[in-house]
Amino acid sequence: MNRVTFDQAQRAAATLGRELGRPAWLRGIAVERDSAVGYSLSVRVARGVAAPRMPATVEGVPIRVLHRSVARPRVDAARSPEKRPEQEEDAPQLNELSAD
Repeated sequence: MNRVTFDQAQRAAATLGRELGRPAWLRGIAVERDSAVGYSLSVRVARGVAAPRMPATVEGVPIRVLHRSVARPRVDAARSPEKRPEQEEDAPQLNELSAD
């Protein structure tokens, strides 16, 4: 099997997303680093719900099905520094803390 690039995996994720739609059991589709093939897709499905049959690959990109209870929100602190408390003006600075 050829190595799967990140771009190939992204295109496959978009294709799979279009094919699956937005069923209640689907928690998300992600591109993940895979040491064996380069990149693969992980399809997260609701725990306790039988997901429909999935192909082993989409456009040559391997798929793994993972069962999750809830979707975890993505936090990207690098892109939204205004939401980080240590960078807010009201947050105390180290030199302002008392040594009591």
